[in-house]
Amino acid sequence: MLHTFVGNLVEAPTFTMTERGIASVRLRLVVNEAYRDKKGELREKDPTFWDCYAWGIRAERIRDAAWRKGQAVIVVGEFTSSSWMNEDGAKHTRTTVTILNVGADALALGAPRRRKPRL
Repeated sequence: MLHTFVGNLVEAPTFTMTERGIASVRLRLVVNEAYRDKKGELREKDPTFWDCYAWGIRAERIRDAAWRKGQAVIVVGEFTSSSWMNEDGAKHTRTTVTILNVGADALALGAPRRRKPRL
């Protein structure tokens, strides 16, 4: 199932190459969600941080875009979970996002907004 995340980069993307020569990138994304309460007042939820990963051509395109810390981005991806046991036998689970598509948030870049028609 695909999910869409709209947020800002916490740091510049991290690029690496696997042992087999495949490009890899990690985006650390913070998402700040807001909602309106029963009185109609805007309330913010606690920020959520996501580690998002891409490989191959997707990673290369992100590298070529030269994104920076604070950049507003939109990520479309799937949740990926991994579990492991530590030395003490405690089970740990981590959920990340596998990037299927990603781009700069045009509204955050100052693109002109379309006006609503007057009625």
